[in-house]
Amino acid sequence: MKLIYHITTGLAWAKAQADGEVWAESLATEGFIHCSRQPQLLAVANRFFPGASGLLVLGIDEASIQEWLVNEGPAGVGDAFAKDLFPHIYAPIPVTAVVAVAPLTPDVDGHFVWPQTLPKG
Repeated sequence: MKLIYHITTGLAWAKAQADGEVWAESLATEGFIHCSRQPQLLAVANRFFPGASGLLVLGIDEASIQEWLVNEGPAGVGDAFAKDLFPHIYAPIPVTAVVAVAPLTPDVDGHFVWPQTLPKG
């Protein structure tokens, strides 16, 4: 199974479980939910969530959301991530597509580390 990953909060995940689908603010503002592939996840977490706590990583079965998935570059020109393609999901993510959930925590230096319970995909 090939996985992609979405960083969220415990509150957002609880709401998603109650609603049956994962929403993110970016779906309303940008039209898609930001996700990462395994090699991208920690760089994204460390860049966009420094100092944050209470974060979770959702492991999403890529085949389950294939019809809404587009791999594309970030919008920022000159961005260090510009060479990468990121998985963007152009719809709410069904909770049934989430096959793993793990806390995202920093090490003693404040950098996020791969959750031991999160499968790599």
